Order: sequence, then C-alpha cells, then structure tokens
Amino acid sequence: MAGLTAAHIEALRKAAGAAGNPIIPAAQIADLFNEAMTKYGAGQFTNKKRVAALLSECLMESAYFRTTVEYASTGPYQPYRGRTFIQITWESNYAEFGAWCVKQGLLPKGQASYFVNHPVQLGTAKWAALGGVWYFTTKKWGGKNLCQIADGGSSLAIGRAVNLGNPWSSATPNGQSARDHAYKLVMSLPDDIVPGKAPSKVSKPAKAKPKAAPVETIHTLRKAKRRIKGYAAPSSSSKVKRTVPKGYHLEMVHRTVSKGRVWVQGTKGVWWLRSSTDFVATIKPAKKPAKKQAPKTVTVHSGDTLGSIAAHNKTTVAALVKANHIADPDRINAGATLVIK
Repeated sequence: MAGLTAAHIEALRKAAGAAGNPIIPAAQIADLFNEAMTKYGAGQFTNKKRVAALLSECLMESAYFRTTVEYASTGPYQPYRGRTFIQITWESNYAEFGAWCVKQGLLPKGQASYFVNHPVQLGTAKWAALGGVWYFTTKKWGGKNLCQIADGGSSLAIGRAVNLGNPWSSATPNGQSARDHAYKLVMSLPDDIVPGKAPSKVSKPAKAKPKAAPVETIHTLRKAKRRIKGYAAPSSSSKVKRTVPKGYHLEMVHRTVSKGRVWVQGTKGVWWLRSSTDFVATIKPAKKPAKKQAPKTVTVHSGDTLGSIAAHNKTTVAALVKANHIADPDRINAGATLVIK
C-alpha cells in the first residue's frame, strides 16, 4: 500500500532548501511516519491535508529533520525541552505522552512516568514520529483534534496549535511563512502519500453490457396492418398473428391497459394477440439445445455372450436385444458392434 517514501522526504528537504543531512536516513524517517500513522494514529490520517499538516509541522520543528532535540539548552521548561520531530515540551506533556505510550503498548504498564524520569530518552529516533501523531490525535480544542482542524486546510491554525498551543490564537507563530511554504510543498506531493491508500491505477474500460432482449409493441389491428410488417391477419379480423424471430422465444405478453384480452397459442415461436388496444411482447434469445451424445458401443469378441456383455456394461440382455434388434440372443457374431443402452 502507498505511504511516504525516502524520495518524498528527500524531495521535501531539497525543495525547502535544507542544509546538511537528516538526523537519520530518509527511508527510516518515512518508515517511522508510516508506522506511527497507521498503527497508532487511531484511523485519523485518512486524507492528504491531515498528512500534510503533520509532516510540514514536524519538518519545521525539527529543522528539516536534522534534530529530535531542541537546540536551546536553557528555558523555564528544562530539562523537559522540545523533543521528537514535533518538539514535545514541558513536564506535563512528557507525562501525557508516556501515559499514551503505555496505552498503545509502546511502554510497559506502570511506566507512564518513564519520560518524566528519563527525559533524554524522548530524543531517540524511536519516538521521533510518534510525538507528532500523539499531539495531532489527542490534543483537542473545541472538541476537535488537530487532524480534524487540518481538514480546513489552514496551515496557520496548525502552526498556532503547535507553536503557541492554541489554534484559535490571534498571534502569529514563529516562522509561519516557512510553515506555510512547507505545507504547500507536502500538498504538492502525490495523493498516495496517505498511508494505506492504494496508488492510483488506470481504470479499465467497463465491459459492454449485453443488449437487452428486443421488445415489440403490438398496436390495434388497424394500426398493425398499416405500420408493422410481418403480420398476417387470419380469417378473424380481430386477431393478429406474429412469428417470433428465429433464435428467440416468447417470454411474456403484457397488456398495457385494462381493456381487451390476450391469447397466446401454438408452439415453435408462433403467437397470437386478440385485443382492441395495445400490448407489449417481450422476446429473449432461445437457449441452444444440448448436443446429443453418441450412443456407447462395444465390439463383440470371441467367447462373448450377451449376458457377459450386459453384466460388464451394467445393462440387461433384454435391453441389448431391443437396442440392436437381435433375433436370436444365443447367437452373436465376433466383430459385431452392439449399442449399449
């Protein structure tokens, strides 16, 4: 199935003018995001806008995937400075992320405070993409998480949520112009960057449906004589005789109004109508008769008797005599061919 690839990550970094090398190979970055979104994204990353919002913010917060740890070493939140590609900051968020990891089976039970007690560990590559997925799927404003807010297509609202902690803030996030540019770059990638979405395929032309069986409308006798060829009026002037075309059989005769009567008689594709109004007759292709199988035959050998031949072929002497018009059942000639029935 589709998803992010190393080529996508490298294309984004190049288009954004990123210097230096990413902290881990591009292929590993793509794999981390694909796994995080599909396994732990709670089914939220279902369209391109949501993937673009997550990827562009992680791209910016991690200096184009060059770090998983905030460069600043001072600040009121130390030692809980920004870590993972989304830059999780503050002790409370470290604790919330740890509890989420326990719930997802990423940390053992009872280890919800693991990152609070070991903050440096949050900067390892294992958690790099998971931080963003946690933030986008669990944090809510006005009952909506960031995936749902991303559906609006506003990179400004996403930037405010990530950088300022509130998507509805009136302030401008740091580096918003670069965030907007990163968002547009991701949106310019193919639609199949959405994990689990099948790559676009060239659709095959639909098979032509078989033509419907012909439907013929039978008018009153006067109109039939004048307008419909192939009709012959029998002695009774109130009847119309019609022969069904070769290869078809009559399926139904339907009276279109309540007046009049209909007669269907005869065989071999001949039918009659008796009416003072209109009728509709439906005909369909006739089934081809099954091919008759050739009868089974045996050759009489020296020493054979009708009894032995009948027993061997699961039939009776009487059936053999009848099928082969044998006058004397006790006398059959070697080399003769008998029909088995």
